[in-house]
Amino acid sequence: MNRSQLIKSVFKFFLESQDFNGYPVYHLLDSENKLNQKPIQIISEVIKSGDCTLVTNQTNPHIKSLEDSPIEDQLQALKTRSINSMCIYPSYKYLKNNRDVSEFEDKPFSLELALGAPQLRSRFFELHVLDRYISDPRYDFNPIDYSGSIYFSEENVDINNRDHIYLKSFGVAYDKNKRRVISVFLRDLHRLNAEQQQYWRIHLLNSECKLNGDYFRNSFLGQWAKYISIYAAIIEEMHAINELSHLMDKSHLFREDFKNNRPKRFGLIIRPTTDHFNTFISILDKMLSENINQNFFSEDGIIMEEEILRDDDRIEIRSIGTLRLMEQWFKMFYKPSDDSIYDDIFPPLKKVRKLRQTPAHKLSQDEFDYYLFNKQEDILNEVHKALYMIRLCFQNHPNAKEYAMPNWYDVNKITHY
Repeated sequence: MNRSQLIKSVFKFFLESQDFNGYPVYHLLDSENKLNQKPIQIISEVIKSGDCTLVTNQTNPHIKSLEDSPIEDQLQALKTRSINSMCIYPSYKYLKNNRDVSEFEDKPFSLELALGAPQLRSRFFELHVLDRYISDPRYDFNPIDYSGSIYFSEENVDINNRDHIYLKSFGVAYDKNKRRVISVFLRDLHRLNAEQQQYWRIHLLNSECKLNGDYFRNSFLGQWAKYISIYAAIIEEMHAINELSHLMDKSHLFREDFKNNRPKRFGLIIRPTTDHFNTFISILDKMLSENINQNFFSEDGIIMEEEILRDDDRIEIRSIGTLRLMEQWFKMFYKPSDDSIYDDIFPPLKKVRKLRQTPAHKLSQDEFDYYLFNKQEDILNEVHKALYMIRLCFQNHPNAKEYAMPNWYDVNKITHY
């Protein structure tokens, strides 16, 4: 096989492969199952000319996952690496000049792979590219921490073909202003249909961005996340509080702890608008004050109702709100050395309740403000501390002193991705 024949073989193999695969070097073995000097020389020539690239030292060289190594490193690997871990790919230059890409005309991300781009190359998008899916109940949308996924629900089998999507993974990244953006690998974008690829292209960012550290560790290094999302931390505290309630021989403080069914929108707001922020606050309040179990208080004799004298001098019986019930219970049954602990528990929960009630009682204009991202983070921090303090109080109960949080849970590693 001469230089021209090798290039054509590599090109043909790439075109006919199912997943933009490389031409295995072991195809060039001689009758004695060895790679003699002539093929090595020819491979070196096509690498030096820029017509082909050599992929080696990757988990699977049959898939071009990462960017090309420098030519000098490719040539050195050709001499030292096992031939079973090497594949040859047509270069971008060669593909650009020789491949008919008309079939990818309406698939911009598939086109990149067809022209030799690595499959784990990240493309970055505006955060609100996700708004279309999170606001549509036909899609199963895993809430965002450092990564997430999107796919259409199985019950929506009649969904239009153009609306089909299965995005295996996306991650959080940051632009030069440290604002959150979305990162998706080309291999996952390639699997989207033409309509979906066009939609994502509209939101494509061409500026330099940086992957979140945990997403990088998980996707490229195969490591567990180093940090804990504030959302996971809040749910873990609620779960622990309910377990402690049981150890105290009481009903659960929360009717539901959301350990296995995290609400769809309990995550980062996709757009910094008052509408998105208010929706988040509504969900948070439903998880907190509206989710408090009144039986927790009634079984200890807390009065659940109060008499209100109306303007017409009649007496109206009203139920006492869950936050007031909880405040009464704490002050009756828990005697801290410093009452300031209550400042960490009740004001944040009441703040969420008040924020939810405000837009419910008046019409307001929707506004866009990046500050709402910071406001969401501040509220989450306050809520987490409130739940953390409730959990510490419960752990002081004689029946609960041996309770321990799971090993993975470290409050010093809680973060806002």
